[in-house]
Amino acid sequence: MMRAVISWLMLCLLLFCGRPSGMAWSEEQQGIQRARQLFEQGTTLAERGDLDGAVVALAESYALYPHPGTLINLAVYHDRLDHHVEAYRAFRELLDRFGEMISESATASARERMQALSSNVARVEINTEPPDASVLVDGEPLDRSS
Repeated sequence: MMRAVISWLMLCLLLFCGRPSGMAWSEEQQGIQRARQLFEQGTTLAERGDLDGAVVALAESYALYPHPGTLINLAVYHDRLDHHVEAYRAFRELLDRFGEMISESATASARERMQALSSNVARVEINTEPPDASVLVDGEPLDRSS
């Protein structure tokens, strides 16, 4: 698993390259640049043992620029922090959203961790009438994608 994380880290660094000098940045490029900075901040915090800080930075990075390398690191750090639901969701999203893009070993590792986490995660299926009715959990709208 550690090799997969390191491989993803290197891939992300390659993909999040800086801009050529003299070129103006678009809003999208600025978002990608900020995502890269947050990714680097998150991995640095993780290396220092601050996984809580790493999760915050990586989640913000992923929100700005959804990238499989960021998501796999986010999933791994949630898993290490025993954030079972968040880790499970991140691994599930990794497979659903980026399954065709990631390596077979990364896919196998994600499935393995989901299997291990499933004993700590309760899943509930809710059918509503009408089908598009809102569902609240603790007063908050339920995220239908999970």
